[in-house]
Amino acid sequence: AVLDILEKYSKITPVWVELGLQTAKDKTAVYINRCYPTSVYIEAAKKLTERNIPFVTHIILGLPGETEEDFCELAEFIKTERFDRAGVFKYSKEEDTPAAEFDSQIDEDIKEKRYNALMELQQRISLENNQKKISTIQEVITEGYDEDNFMYFGRSRADSIGVDSLVYFAAEDEVALGENIRIYANLSPNATGSVSFSMIGYFSPRNKPVSDSKSSWYIA
Repeated sequence: AVLDILEKYSKITPVWVELGLQTAKDKTAVYINRCYPTSVYIEAAKKLTERNIPFVTHIILGLPGETEEDFCELAEFIKTERFDRAGVFKYSKEEDTPAAEFDSQIDEDIKEKRYNALMELQQRISLENNQKKISTIQEVITEGYDEDNFMYFGRSRADSIGVDSLVYFAAEDEVALGENIRIYANLSPNATGSVSFSMIGYFSPRNKPVSDSKSSWYIA
């Protein structure tokens, strides 16, 4: 439905779109009552990529009957589609749900192994996606100041509150909380312990203006 709206109204550009994939295999999708086959999500990802719209998803690992081959196909799917973000969750039996009654439940240690492998894969993809933003201008809303790292932090328009990663940035002058600013993205692995899901940038009100001449914000 979202893609139909985007095709009908070409001027609408969402900051991101969530594709409720949950699993890459149609045979396991029946356990969670997913409405569409995987092919629909593949086509959606293709169209979103063409329009340069970020897309995210969430994955449920360890559904009943999930084989090692199924998991490998899921990992390959993630590699191919390169989601900007993917929340990964381990399936657990819930009372009065269809999946809880199925045989072939997956052992917890197997779920944990697959979870760790998929999270490591997504971290690499997220890091590579962030590296593409180096030397670009990103809009950020300021949420606080990290006294340990001497950096402000906030969210880009594509980051959900309390779910997605933060954007960290240094600034020459004080920045007010809640202020919308534009930063120069300069991802540096040495600036923080983990940068796979975070972006690092720099804000300066003293240098040349950003491309939008009406803006009072400037970048380094």
